[in-house]
Amino acid sequence: MAGLNAITYVAGYLLKKCLEKHRCDICAKCLVNLELDSSTKLFCYFKAYESSTKPFSGLLVPGADFVDYITHLESTFVNELPKSLNKLGIGKHLMGKLKEFSVPQCSGFPGKYVLKLFVRMRLYYALKFANRDFTQQKGKVGSILRLHTYRK
Repeated sequence: MAGLNAITYVAGYLLKKCLEKHRCDICAKCLVNLELDSSTKLFCYFKAYESSTKPFSGLLVPGADFVDYITHLESTFVNELPKSLNKLGIGKHLMGKLKEFSVPQCSGFPGKYVLKLFVRMRLYYALKFANRDFTQQKGKVGSILRLHTYRK
């Protein structure tokens, strides 16, 4: 459950960045769900800014379709990253394994932008945590990109 709350929060961030780039009422109406209708939105609810009277204040809470899409991207990323470590252009390789999101009612939704942003963000955090783990292993034999958290 905690994992789905985190994914919902991250999906909201990605959706917010998309809707800043692509201002579209149709996409906003289709992709944003500001109802506390699922326990996966609790983190967003409690993380919301206290100064607002709206349920999620400044946070964007994505609908189930977008959360499912980001969940699928995360799963594919976790499976593909270890296979990609010895390749040049890891980001391009990962992008080739992931599918763009589309909104049937709007042909202008920036699906490729979401995908690039997701891959860039996940690579950043994968390296950040791998480097942190590496520095905590002072003197121990290990690889800088051990990525043990990505194995099944």
